[in-house]
Amino acid sequence: MGFPKGRKAILVIHGIGQQAPFQTLEQFAAGYLKANEWQFNAKDIVLEHRVSRRTPAFREPWLESYLRIRPADCESPDVPPDRIDFHEYYWAHQTQRMMTPVDVFNWFYGVFDRAVKFARENHDALAVRDAQQRKDIIKNLDALAVSLARWRFFIRPAYWLASWFTRDTVSGRRAWSVFEKLAGVWIAEYAADVAVYTATDIKQEHFAVRQQILGGCVERLKNLLGQDDTGRDYNESVVVAAHSLGSVVAYDAISRLQLFETKSRLEGPHGHNPLRKLTGFATFGSPLDKIYMYFRDQENTTDSERKIRAQFVDQLYNLRLAIPVKAPKPGVANYVSDARLLAGLRWINYYHKLDPVSSYLLFYCTDDDVEIEDIPAEYDKFLAAHNGYWFSNAFFQDIHGRLVCGEASDAAAGE
Repeated sequence: MGFPKGRKAILVIHGIGQQAPFQTLEQFAAGYLKANEWQFNAKDIVLEHRVSRRTPAFREPWLESYLRIRPADCESPDVPPDRIDFHEYYWAHQTQRMMTPVDVFNWFYGVFDRAVKFARENHDALAVRDAQQRKDIIKNLDALAVSLARWRFFIRPAYWLASWFTRDTVSGRRAWSVFEKLAGVWIAEYAADVAVYTATDIKQEHFAVRQQILGGCVERLKNLLGQDDTGRDYNESVVVAAHSLGSVVAYDAISRLQLFETKSRLEGPHGHNPLRKLTGFATFGSPLDKIYMYFRDQENTTDSERKIRAQFVDQLYNLRLAIPVKAPKPGVANYVSDARLLAGLRWINYYHKLDPVSSYLLFYCTDDDVEIEDIPAEYDKFLAAHNGYWFSNAFFQDIHGRLVCGEASDAAAGE
């Protein structure tokens, strides 16, 4: 097999942590080339540092670096007919030290409370799934709801006690100070990223930060899916590869692009569909199932017969949802998101059994969920597996074969 045909691009999005600019791009490209070296032999390809002009929504335009791979024997190296461009969306700097460990603890308590309610009320809806593996997982959701409820009786008094102890005593403030020194770095630099980005309520303190992160990702994708002044597509195919919390950012950005394009088509002539070029979506180490509850309406206090607010929320966050919306007939017609615009998108979710962040996605209709097994021994451990995907040959080979080259065969890990 020769070099993949066409002008292709891969947008890599990092997850939580303290990544430096270009670190994620380097890690992904290095792993990709190593795993597929049978096709990207060093003497047959050329690596080029290129720059693209970005047009961000909130700041002045600037040039952004990316990596291009092209055949060495290309007759027109300046405008190669066949190439793969690796781009990075970097957002780590926007969540730096936004929350203290105490803030994160308060956030976690709220998450825990919401999770209890969600686990109790939604396990029956999941029975619509037919796959046997999903059914096996569903059987455990009742036990999960009971377990969460029991833990809540411990978490709630602990939360009240900690809040009082911190606020009203000198020794309490000292205790929190010690806690911040011992666990503060991990909490403030990792868990806080999740807490900041999941501020989905406009009344929340960090909502503007979330909107800026999401807006930047939308802008990055629009650039890659765009056309030049002559109407020629910059890229014929775009694949998004997103790790950890980055997969949530990517999911939200793709959903928002679908909303924008649907609205545009309702307002004027259809023209070409830029989303047809979005052909692949790889999520790995994804917590999408874990924070699914954030995108559902659990605060409908009016309890009206029509539940209009709940239907609005579901229609705004409905990309590939597995659970049908329960709405009173005739319901509110969906004029905001046309799923047909992304009919050509292939979504593959990668997970590891020792990665507590990832999972076989229950709440979304992926095209496949692949368990990654070939990671180094130092990463084949609980929690450490969350970063093991970067060292899996099967992971990068599957992305290349099915998402970049569009192969129909299953190149699942471990087969």
